[in-house]
Amino acid sequence: MFFSSLHPLASNYSTGLACAGRTMRLECPVDTIRLVDTFFGYNSTVQLGGLCAGRTPSLDCTQHLNAYTVVSRYCQGEQYCKVLVSDEFEDPCGDVWTKFLWVNYTCRESSTTPTPKIPVEPTISTSSSGNFTGQGPESSQELKATCSGCLVWKIFVPVLVMVFMILVCVIVFMAKR
Repeated sequence: MFFSSLHPLASNYSTGLACAGRTMRLECPVDTIRLVDTFFGYNSTVQLGGLCAGRTPSLDCTQHLNAYTVVSRYCQGEQYCKVLVSDEFEDPCGDVWTKFLWVNYTCRESSTTPTPKIPVEPTISTSSSGNFTGQGPESSQELKATCSGCLVWKIFVPVLVMVFMILVCVIVFMAKR
């Protein structure tokens, strides 16, 4: 059994959604698939309507880069593809939580399909739009990925924390003298 949902997010975007353990099917009737964004895990902005089994995490837990790489291997430049949502996807949530694969894509002529850049852990923002079809809720939200200096923060924050901890250790050491 699978759940797959295809609908236009904008005039030329479609989305796919499949629960962990199920199969996602993406299709472009005439052209080929060009991935825009993907994630695997859980994001509270996606309305599942009880479709995926498991407990709902209190915080969002998504993995973008691995999901994009896996889906790209099966679907990028194809007219039709199937992706089993399996252990091939890195699990950012842990075994007990509800997880799903979400894909946003366009259909483009194969001769003009550019090779997209692999995203760097984008953040998710929402705006109202679109409906999921199939067994899902009647309405959902359009998701667009944006990234504002993600790599800088991934490096800067841990370094800053480490410097702060070293400074605290030096102060404690000096106070004991």
